[in-house]
Amino acid sequence: MKNTFQLYKQNNGPFLSAFALIWFVFLLIALEYSKANAHYLLNSFHAPFLDVFFKYFTYIGGGFPVYLGIAWVLFNKRQGLYILLTQGVTAIFTQIAKYSFAHPRPLTYFREIGLPLPPTVDGVQVWDAYHSFPSGHTSATFALCACLAAITPPKYRWLQLAWVLLGWLGAYSRIYLSQHFVDDVLLGSVIGVGCAGFLFVVLFQKTWGDAPLFSFKKK
Repeated sequence: MKNTFQLYKQNNGPFLSAFALIWFVFLLIALEYSKANAHYLLNSFHAPFLDVFFKYFTYIGGGFPVYLGIAWVLFNKRQGLYILLTQGVTAIFTQIAKYSFAHPRPLTYFREIGLPLPPTVDGVQVWDAYHSFPSGHTSATFALCACLAAITPPKYRWLQLAWVLLGWLGAYSRIYLSQHFVDDVLLGSVIGVGCAGFLFVVLFQKTWGDAPLFSFKKK
C-alpha cells in the first residue's frame, strides 16, 4: 500500500501541486475577509457570458460524474469502478458533514444578518437551507477530476492541469451562483481529492479489471 501511495503522489504531482496552490489562495481570502465580505468579493465579476457559463457548468458536480463512471466501466472495469466508488464515498462523507455542521447557505445567511445577497443568475434557484458546509457539488467535481488525473497516462500528465482548472471552475460556480461560501468549497474540494487518493491506493495495489467489460473485437 505504501508503494501505491508513493506512486499516486509521484504520478499526480502536477495536479496536487496546482490544486494546493489555488486552495491556499482561496484559504487566504477566507481568512482575510469575513464570510459575507469574501462572498461579495468573489461575486464581483458577474457578466452575461459568465452567467450562462456557470449556470450550466455547475452540473459537472451533479449527476455527470456518475454517468461518466458507468460509461467508463465499459472500457476499463477498474477505472470505471474507481470513479463510481469515489463518488459514492465522497457523497457519504459530504452528507455526514453537511448534517453535522448545519451551516446556512448564502441566501439564508444574508437574510439572517440583514444584508442583500450578491447578484444572482436568472433561471437558477438559489437554495435556502442549513446544509451548506461543505459543498456537495464541489466534492463531487473534485472527486471526478482527481480520479481523471490519477488515471491519465504519464505521457499526458499535462492534462492534470486541465483537470485542476475544471475542478476549480466547478467549485467557483457554486460561489458565483450564491449556492455556497468559500469555506464550503474549501472543505468540499479536500473531501473529493482525499477520497480519490485513498481509493486509488485501495484499488490500484494489484492489476485487475483493466480489460473492457465487453469485447468490441470480432472473434
